[in-house]
Amino acid sequence: MLYLHIVNILHMIKNYMQYEKIIYGPNNSFSYKTITKKYFPMPLHHHPEIEVILITAGHGKRFVSNSVDDFAPGDLVLIGDNVPHFHLCDKVYYQDNDLFCSSRVIQFTRDIFPERFEQLTEYANIANLLQRGMYGVKFTNLPSIEQTAHIMESLDKLSGIKRINALLRMLDLLGRLKDYKILSQYDYKHDTVKQDDQNSISAKVYNYLMKNFKRKVSLEEVATHVNQNPTSLCRYFKQNTKKSIFESLNEIRVEYACKLLANSDFTIAQIAYESGYNNLSNFNKQFKKVLGKSPKDYKESSRKTDIT
Repeated sequence: MLYLHIVNILHMIKNYMQYEKIIYGPNNSFSYKTITKKYFPMPLHHHPEIEVILITAGHGKRFVSNSVDDFAPGDLVLIGDNVPHFHLCDKVYYQDNDLFCSSRVIQFTRDIFPERFEQLTEYANIANLLQRGMYGVKFTNLPSIEQTAHIMESLDKLSGIKRINALLRMLDLLGRLKDYKILSQYDYKHDTVKQDDQNSISAKVYNYLMKNFKRKVSLEEVATHVNQNPTSLCRYFKQNTKKSIFESLNEIRVEYACKLLANSDFTIAQIAYESGYNNLSNFNKQFKKVLGKSPKDYKESSRKTDIT
């Protein structure tokens, strides 16, 4: 029952994901870019490309499928094709200051490999890496992370066969590493859950909030959903995520409201209702608590700057 419960929740989360279309440069078979923003703006999303992300500045929470963990400079992660993910920067990055977040990102599809590459001995390390990637992989070997960073930096200077060879060399390096952490329990490609990791309470709470943030949510119903005592759940969740359940719920609502403020013609009152707030006053209060500015100010500033 627990297995089916988690799978059903994760299927419902797909309804809240955005599809990201990756734009490749001319004459390139994969994408490499450096992202520098006040905060990472992309909400929960997915794409058919496999992604390698190196965080170079910023702190916050990383969400990969049904997992939640911290991200910090130096983090190197590989995320499989169509695995839902996003990076939620700490609250301080949404406020008026000089802080910023940045990352280096490689995105590619399996089309860059030979047909049936999984059966080729030379690609064994890469094939195993991509299989692990369906759960999300965080690498922990510092020398290899530094070596990967150097390869990433070289991509801007390379073209043609040298560029794709550099990518294959990097993936082979990562595929040989023994020092890594599997991030998620759920394989979105094959609809399977890792049986030894099914009890990630914080991830189940977050997934429930993602599904229900547009309506009133009580602590009691969340606790019942994860079969926990409300008081114990609050303590566990705060210890694990450094935030309360309702702080997380509020951040989810504000994140959703930001997308509507930037990309819709709804009134602020309509956006408040669509984001799960019953009155405009509370929406303004909670929005400012998270971002340090009012929804009106955010809307005006977002229309002046590109946050895509």
